[in-house]
Amino acid sequence: MALRKSCGGLRPIAIGYVWRRLASKCANAYAIPRVTPYLAPKQLGVGVPGGCEAATHAARRFLNNMEPGSIIVKLDISNAFNSLHRDSMLASVDDIIPELAAYCHLAYAESSSLQFGRFTILSQEGSQQGDPLGPLLFCLPLQPILNGLLSPLAFGYLDDLTLGGDPGVVAADVDTIERECLRLGLTLNRTKCELIASDFDFNDTNRSSLSQFARVSPSSATLLGAPLLSAEALLSALDARVADLGTALVRLQLIARQDALLILRSSLGSPRLLHLLPRPPATRGLRRAAAERDRADP
Repeated sequence: MALRKSCGGLRPIAIGYVWRRLASKCANAYAIPRVTPYLAPKQLGVGVPGGCEAATHAARRFLNNMEPGSIIVKLDISNAFNSLHRDSMLASVDDIIPELAAYCHLAYAESSSLQFGRFTILSQEGSQQGDPLGPLLFCLPLQPILNGLLSPLAFGYLDDLTLGGDPGVVAADVDTIERECLRLGLTLNRTKCELIASDFDFNDTNRSSLSQFARVSPSSATLLGAPLLSAEALLSALDARVADLGTALVRLQLIARQDALLILRSSLGSPRLLHLLPRPPATRGLRRAAAERDRADP
């Protein structure tokens, strides 16, 4: 399927045969517990429950306590999943989780034929979006790059990378990421990269790799769709999400009830809103427990 992106272009989603999907799900369930210690805490998109919430709350805490002159940058990789060199991807599997090597080579060592209407398209690069193993296979070769970064705030949520700290250190890390990603077939999409700063003299970055980044004020900064600071931005984000859910609920009435229920449970549930909230879920749980204790023992 070719889904239209909100910013233009198409997002190809590969829907594999049911037996391949089942095998990939089993392989993913086996691999995740074994590779999570290798990926966390630098990579929050795989094997980390609530990774999106963790990324947002970490960026919020860093921004609220950021030293004068520090910055945050958000990096976007162009067409990341479809551009990663498969030889690098498979080499990472061989080194880190060799138990899956035979299956992954069977699935990706040679080109795959994808049917799109009456056309046949050869899938030759990257992990296929729609493959249950796709996120893991993408993150494995990217992990050594994340581990080598020196910025005090440095993590990835799949292909969305976030750095924070002294401008000189951050700029050096951006250069490292760009250089090492090129070896993997990945390039930064500078039109989507952002620099978040308040009192930082932006002119100092004119000679650095940050000069082309769009500058964003902390009050309007977002990460993974969640606002990082202002209450107004939070309310705006919640209103937009509620409007999207309203549209989705209307459209769900047009399909079979069982399909609508599955989509509602897996894609539209309340956990998808947790990263918008201003304080971590753990804090809310502690406050709820304290309230229940007070009611039980006035």
